[in-house]
Amino acid sequence: MDIAMSTSTAASEMDGIETNTTTAGAAPVSVAVGTLIIEGNDPAIAGPEETETGVGGDSAIDEDLTDDTPLRRLPPNGRDAVNFTWSEQRCVDLIRLFGRWYEKHHQLLATKPMAEVRYIYDQAFDEILEVYPSLWACKFKALGPKYQRLVEDWMMVTNNLFASMDDLGDEISNRIRRRGMPPKVYLLLKHSTEQVQHIDIAPLLDNRQPGRPTKAVAKLAFFLVQGVRAEFKAREVVADMDRLRLRKIWDTNWQAEQLRHAQVLVEEEVRHKQVTHELKINMGPYRTSSDACD
Repeated sequence: MDIAMSTSTAASEMDGIETNTTTAGAAPVSVAVGTLIIEGNDPAIAGPEETETGVGGDSAIDEDLTDDTPLRRLPPNGRDAVNFTWSEQRCVDLIRLFGRWYEKHHQLLATKPMAEVRYIYDQAFDEILEVYPSLWACKFKALGPKYQRLVEDWMMVTNNLFASMDDLGDEISNRIRRRGMPPKVYLLLKHSTEQVQHIDIAPLLDNRQPGRPTKAVAKLAFFLVQGVRAEFKAREVVADMDRLRLRKIWDTNWQAEQLRHAQVLVEEEVRHKQVTHELKINMGPYRTSSDACD
């Protein structure tokens, strides 16, 4: 899996919306994370999933990535784990969880020795997860695929917002909601996706470093890979859409300018003929007098 991203961002909250503020450089990284999980039909309900084995993988990591246990302790009634569905608030919490975990990942790698990072990596994630109890009943393997789908939905809504002229004069939150996405979810994804983020997990998973990475480290790092990769793809697609729209606008304006130029030429030609005709009429008496003198 090759990941080449640039510029990291860190999540903070302002007016109820997390914003990313930290910047870092990018470098291509090649990472093998055992077995990669192919997204299932239902992101929240446990079930068998197909896998694609990577080079140098570990069967222990494979088993952990397909773990069906909830993230944390079950709610008192225990039913939420079975009937888990993605509500608007859970989507908001997932976006914020990803942003905070992304920030914490970079903070740990920048301030702690690698051996210590591997030891406290899952503990750091649990501390962040404690703030979002709405996600405790979710399976961990559902987080990455769900975040990817949210980013893809944001991409489609963004394209439709600019492509459709039917409700251009309506209030923006109504336009977003009409396209099937809650405005708060859209705005959080917009801010996160439009930031150019960098994720470096090679040192964390390098087996040559002292202390083999645990299964928890592998799956938590892979969660970041899934999210950053989805955001990178969405940015590229939206940028291509913008370039295409600008090209169409330029072509339309050019065609309109060509038509206007052709119309001006026709008008000038008609005016020239009229002026020439008037000159001939006005010069008529002078020509008659000149002929008589001769």
